[in-house]
Amino acid sequence: MSSMLIVLPLTIDDAPELEALEASVFGDGSWGHGGVSGSLIMPGVRGCKAGFVDRPIHETTDPIQQKAAMERYLGRNDVTDRRMAILGFGLYRFVTGVGGDKCTSNLGANENWGEGEILTIAVSNNHRRQGIGRAILEFLLDDALAEKIGVMHLEVAEHNRAARALYSKAGFSRVGERKKYYRDGSDAIAMSCVSLAKKE
Repeated sequence: MSSMLIVLPLTIDDAPELEALEASVFGDGSWGHGGVSGSLIMPGVRGCKAGFVDRPIHETTDPIQQKAAMERYLGRNDVTDRRMAILGFGLYRFVTGVGGDKCTSNLGANENWGEGEILTIAVSNNHRRQGIGRAILEFLLDDALAEKIGVMHLEVAEHNRAARALYSKAGFSRVGERKKYYRDGSDAIAMSCVSLAKKE
């Protein structure tokens, strides 16, 4: 069997593995013990995990038939167990207003759309450049769109050129900077994507 990248919603049971991954990726800049677990139980926080699972070999080369066969395969197999090591994950949250209602955007989205913030995207150091970060980001943005989030914000380390390029390709633009934003004293770039609502 070959393997394929799978992205699935997070659950609180994933917390221990996510904590270890986040610490290994960010080191001294990580959220610390309990940081990921605490985020997972916060109101309005959603996320996903990514990893590789075995892909059953099919005789057909038609992509539609292959997709249907893979969906049937996943329907018969639990890919959320330890057979899928978590190689990356992402979290975002609804930006909420008084009473828990989603804020309306002041950055160009329709007034019926809310705003969100990507809290983190972490990919295993040994599995970079395999499309994991991109797949996680796409999942988060699609989920946000389904939740009527029209504008998404984030901060990214100024020196992290790969992440900045990923976000730029996804439609994010630089809107500001945060001096000494991270624990190690490094600066962050603030970015926003105002085009989510336009995808509908």
